[in-house]
Amino acid sequence: MFIRSPFYARILPLNQFFNQNCMKKVFISLLIGLFAFSATAFADFSDVDDFTDYRDSIIWMNDNGVIDGYPDGSFQPDTCVNRVEFLKLLFEVLEIEVGGGSADLFSDTPNGSWYEDYVRMARERGTVVGYSDGTFRPGQCVNRVEAMKMAVLEFNDGAIPETDLYMWEIPADVNEGEWYFDYLEYVRAADLVGEMHTESTVDGFNFFPGDSMSRKEVAEMLYRMKSVMDTNGSQYRSWVSPDIIDESLLFFRECSVPDVDTSNVDMETIFPKDSGLVMVLDASNSAQVSNWNKVMDVFPSTGENNWIVDSYDDSVSNKLSYANMVRPVTSKDWKFGMSLNADFVDNFNDGDVFVGGKFEAMDEFEYLAGYYFSREFGSDMSCEEMDDFVYWTSEYEGFYAALYGDLFLLSNSAEGRDAAIARVASNDGFTSKSDDDLAYMYINDDLLTVIGDLYTEVGMEPMSLYFSSLMNASFSLSSDGEGVSFDSSYKLETGSNIIRDLYEGYELELIEKVPAEGTIFYIEMPSFSGYFAPVLSGLTFGDPVNSYAELLNMASDETGIDEADLEVILDSPFAVQISDLGNVNPGFAFYLQLDSSDLDAADNIVEAFDVFIEANTEGLEFDNLGSGLRRISVAATEIDSSFADDEVFEFYYGVMDDDVMVFALYSDFDSAYGDSALARDGDYQEAKSHLGSAYGAGVLYLDIEDIVDYFERNLEMDNSDELILEEIAEELEMIMEYVDAVKYVISSSVIDRNELNSSMYVKIEN
Repeated sequence: MFIRSPFYARILPLNQFFNQNCMKKVFISLLIGLFAFSATAFADFSDVDDFTDYRDSIIWMNDNGVIDGYPDGSFQPDTCVNRVEFLKLLFEVLEIEVGGGSADLFSDTPNGSWYEDYVRMARERGTVVGYSDGTFRPGQCVNRVEAMKMAVLEFNDGAIPETDLYMWEIPADVNEGEWYFDYLEYVRAADLVGEMHTESTVDGFNFFPGDSMSRKEVAEMLYRMKSVMDTNGSQYRSWVSPDIIDESLLFFRECSVPDVDTSNVDMETIFPKDSGLVMVLDASNSAQVSNWNKVMDVFPSTGENNWIVDSYDDSVSNKLSYANMVRPVTSKDWKFGMSLNADFVDNFNDGDVFVGGKFEAMDEFEYLAGYYFSREFGSDMSCEEMDDFVYWTSEYEGFYAALYGDLFLLSNSAEGRDAAIARVASNDGFTSKSDDDLAYMYINDDLLTVIGDLYTEVGMEPMSLYFSSLMNASFSLSSDGEGVSFDSSYKLETGSNIIRDLYEGYELELIEKVPAEGTIFYIEMPSFSGYFAPVLSGLTFGDPVNSYAELLNMASDETGIDEADLEVILDSPFAVQISDLGNVNPGFAFYLQLDSSDLDAADNIVEAFDVFIEANTEGLEFDNLGSGLRRISVAATEIDSSFADDEVFEFYYGVMDDDVMVFALYSDFDSAYGDSALARDGDYQEAKSHLGSAYGAGVLYLDIEDIVDYFERNLEMDNSDELILEEIAEELEMIMEYVDAVKYVISSSVIDRNELNSSMYVKIEN
C-alpha cells in the first residue's frame, strides 16, 4: 500500500549561499524578490535566532497576529501548547469568526471561560469529540496526533482529503491500526508536519505520536497547512508562502514616502561615473517593449502566458500572485539596473555595488520590495524619513537603501548610499549609454583588465590579450518586431594590438566563392590561428593538449604534415560551410584563403596528405581533377549498410586556382565551387541587411529553418531502433517548439575607426 514519495526538504533562500559577501547576497535577493515572495518578519524574540528550528514559521505566525510572545520578550519555542490554545490558533489561521455555536460544552469546560466559544464551535463542527468520560481537558498539552486530527479536519471541512500521496515511510513506533493513522499518513505524505523531533532507529525512525506538541511545532504545521490551503495545492512546497493575514503589518507601515517629482531624474545617475560594469533593463521604452512582446509571442509559452506567470500564479496564493504583485509594477514604465566597480569583481569583499530602479508604479513597487526585504532582513531592518528620502537600513546585512519619488537605490554601505543620493541631487552620475534599446551593458577598461587577469590566472594568457586591447565595451539588446538584435562596440587602444591585427583591413572574400546551395551554416574569419589560438590556449584536449601549439603538434604527428607548414597556412583567413544537399549527411567544406607566399607550404601539405591517404585507405576511387583538387569517392554502403545503394561519398582536398585551399566532404564540389556564391544569395542578403555597418570583417550565418527541416527529414529516414527514435523525437519535440520559431541567426564584426563593432540578429519566424 505504501510507496516512497519524493522528500521535499525545506530549501534555504538562494542568497543564503553568499553569506561571505553581503552585497552579492543583497543583489541576488533583490532580483529574486521581483519574482518570488516570502513571508514578512518583524519579531525579535530573545530566545529565537537563526538557529532555532522553524524560525521562519514562528516569525510569520507572529507577524500575522496568530501567535504572540511573552511579556519578557521570549517566545518559549519548546513550551507545549494546550488543547484550547491549539483550537484558538486554528481559528486564527483560518480567519474564522468565533461565536454563536450551539453545541453543548464538556463537563470541564465552564460557561464564561475565554475559550468557551472555541470549544462549542469545534464540537459543533466535529473537530473534537472529547474523552470517554465526557471531559475535554482544555489545559492538557495537545499531543502530536491530536493536533494533526484537529488541523486536518478544520482545514478540510471535516474530512481527510482524498489524495494520491502516500507516506514515505511508516514510523517504527506507529501501527497502521491506530485511530490516528489516516491523519498521520495524510500530513506526512503531504509534508505538512516538521520532523525535527523524530529520532532515527535501527528499524527506521520514531515519530513519538503521543508526545506534546511544542509552540514551534504548532507554528510550523499551521504555516505549512495554510500555505497548501491558500494555493489549492496537494503538497507543501518550501518556496511557497501562505497568504498574509494583515497587510498593515508590511514593512512600509513604519515610514511614509514623500511625494517628490523625479520625472527629470535619470535612473543611471545613481551609479558612479567610473562604474566598472553597468547593466540596465529599460521597460520605459514603449516601442521596444512592444517590439519585444511581438517577437516573444511567437514562441510557445511566452507573452501573457509565459512560464513565469504560469509558475507563480499557480504556486502562490491569489494575494501574492505574479498577477497581483509583479504585474502592476512591470506593466507600467520602469527601468532597473545595477553597477559595480573593478574592485568588487576582483575581490567580492571589496568595492562598491549599486542597484537602482525607476518605477511609474512606485506604490506597487514599495509594497513588493518591502514585503520581500522584510522577510530577508526582519527585525534588523530599520526605516527613517530623511527630508525627501526614505532610508532603509540593515547594518547587520550591509543593506543601505533609499526611496526618492519614483526612484529606488541600494548600496552595500552607508557611504555609498549617501554618495548615490548626492549624485542624484546634482545629476552628476553615470550617463545612459543607450536611449533606444531595451537593455544594455557597459564595461570599462579597469574591469576589462580584471577579466583579462582572470584568464591569465587559469592558464589562458593569450585570451587575456583580447581584453588588454580594449578601453571599454558596450552591449545592447533591441528588437524591430521581426527579430532581436544584440549589438556590441569595443573601444580599441591606439596602435597595433591583437584585435586590430585580426580584423582591420579585412573584407570578406571567401563568401564570394563558396556555393550558396543548401547552406545551413557558414563562418568566415580573418585568421584561423588569430581566432582560435587564444581560445584554445589553456584548454585540455585528450592526453593532454593544453595549448594551440600542442594541438598543431598532435595534428602533425597524426598526418605527417610538417608543423611549420601548418602554422604558415593557419594564419590565413578561413571559412567553414555546412550545406544540406538533400542527402542523409550534409555537405562540409573547410576553406583557407592563401597568400602567394603560402603556396609552397600548401603544396607540401597536399603532398603529405596524398601520402597519408594512400597509407590509410584501400580500394577507393582516387581522381586528380587537374584544377588543384583531388577527389576520393567511396560507395556509402561500404561505410554503413543503412545508406542508400546509390549514395556516394566524395571527399575533395587541394589548392584551387584562386589560391584557396579546401578540404570538403561535399557532393559535386568541383562544379559547385564559385557558382551561385552565398554572398549573392537572396536569403543571405536579406539576413545581412539587418547588421548595418557592423558587417564585413567576419561573419557567422545559421539558417535555423533549414537546419530543422534537415533533422526532421533525416529522423524520418533513419532505420535505427524505433524505441531510440521515439526517445530522440520526444527530446527534439521540446527543443523544436522553440527552434521552429527562429528563421535564421546572423552575426558579423568590423573595425570602424577606433572601434570594433559587432552585431547579431535573430530573425523570428512569424
